[in-house]
Formats: sequence, structure tokens, C-alpha cells
Amino acid sequence: MNPQTADSEENWQKHLDRRQRHTESTDYVVAQGRLGAQIYGNSFSAGDRFHSYARQFETRLAEATAVRPGCRILVFCGTGWAWSLDQLEDFVDFYLTGKHRLDDPFGRMEAHSLEAGRIELLRNISAFAFVKRGMDETTPSQCVMPVRGPRFLALA
Repeated sequence: MNPQTADSEENWQKHLDRRQRHTESTDYVVAQGRLGAQIYGNSFSAGDRFHSYARQFETRLAEATAVRPGCRILVFCGTGWAWSLDQLEDFVDFYLTGKHRLDDPFGRMEAHSLEAGRIELLRNISAFAFVKRGMDETTPSQCVMPVRGPRFLALA
């Protein structure tokens, strides 16, 4: 799950178009010509990938639990470079509650996609975990289970 967005004029335009749907409190600061399109695009793509993997897992999970019930945990592994734990926390809080966190920069955009029917979730995953491991490392440097966002911020 390594989003790789090119720093192109086309992707910069996507950034300009998409920022109109950011959560009101979001000020995502990037600069054109200074990897702004790439940085923004990779952040945006990370959330999309969380959804994509969750939907794929939900389908396999539904088939598996029909045969034998058990734990329903999706573990995301990464280096912390292409996407961060706080991005995963935003996704997990939304997945488990159906509400976006007030500090989720893409929450409003995601809500728009849900209303338009472009995103459908079964919500049969009961928990999420995160394992962080460096590129050349065999041992994890961080394990978080269950993944949840900070409790001090209310959900929208």
C-alpha cells in the first residue's frame, strides 16, 4: 500500500479541485512546484487505499465467517512514510462509528463520496491493528492494537 502520485500539473489541479471539499477546519498547505501535488496526492490516496483494502477484506471475511466465526481484525503494515498512523486512525474511527472526526481533513470529501454511492462498506471488521517496520528491518518498531483516534476530539 504505497501510494505514488506524480508531481504533475494534472495532479496539482486535482488538489485545487478537491480542497473545496476539505473539512472546514483543514488548511492543507502544499506548494506547486515543490512536490505539493505529490505530497497531497499521496495523503489523499492513502485514505482511498484504506477503503479499498477494507472492502476487499470485508468480502473475504463475510465468506470466511459464514464457514467459521472468529476474530475479525484487519492489520495494516507500513513504514510510516507513505501513510501515517494518524491517517489510519481517521479511517478506523470513521469505519467503526460511521462518523468522521472533526480533524479528519478528508472527512467531508469522503462523506460526499458515500452520499453519491461511490463507497459502500459492510462494516463487518471488528478491530484494526497497525504494525510499523522499517524497510530493512525484520522486527517491528511499533505495534498498535486496537487502532483508534484520540478520544479528546468529538466525532462530527
